[in-house]
Amino acid sequence: MRVLIADEHDIVRRGVRAILENSDHHEICGEAADSNAVIEITKSEHPDAVILDFFQQSTEDVDIINRIIDTCPNTGIVVLTNLLESELMRDALQAGARAYLLKSDAVDHVLLALDAVDCGKTYFSAKISTLLIERWAIDEMRHPPLTRRERQVIRLIAEACSIKDIARQLELSAKTIEAHKASAMRKLNTKNVAGLIRYAIRRKLVTL
Repeated sequence: MRVLIADEHDIVRRGVRAILENSDHHEICGEAADSNAVIEITKSEHPDAVILDFFQQSTEDVDIINRIIDTCPNTGIVVLTNLLESELMRDALQAGARAYLLKSDAVDHVLLALDAVDCGKTYFSAKISTLLIERWAIDEMRHPPLTRRERQVIRLIAEACSIKDIARQLELSAKTIEAHKASAMRKLNTKNVAGLIRYAIRRKLVTL
């Protein structure tokens, strides 16, 4: 497995390199100290995985994940960072990261994450898993669960179907479809269709 190490701190890159050099399954194909270097090396080396920290230390820098995947769609992203923020994790995972680790995690987590990504799976350390579960629980408590029919209506709306089209497909009246739509919007605390579409994408009710 060919791996690119991307972190602005030389000491971190050396530490990750030392971990990988003790493994028989991983080959280091490059190191990058900034986002431009990440993209240049990704274009030339086509790594199987990128171990990445956020150079700008903000949600805006999650865009680097999109750029890597646009360049090499099959490259797995392993985030290795000090940032334990649920919003940043959410954005990174939505952008396509396959694993999320903290630099305070045990060394073994890096190798386990790479092995998982190599098998097409995701990987999170215990701290990250706990935070993601807590975040999910908070979201579920904040928003009452949608009914099966409400999810159907949201999916069809996200697929650009009109109310009349949805009514015809589900063999219901347009008034009933409007009622399901209004109920879903109320539960999700959104005031427009864009909010329903975001929900459909986040919950993978539709594919892009």
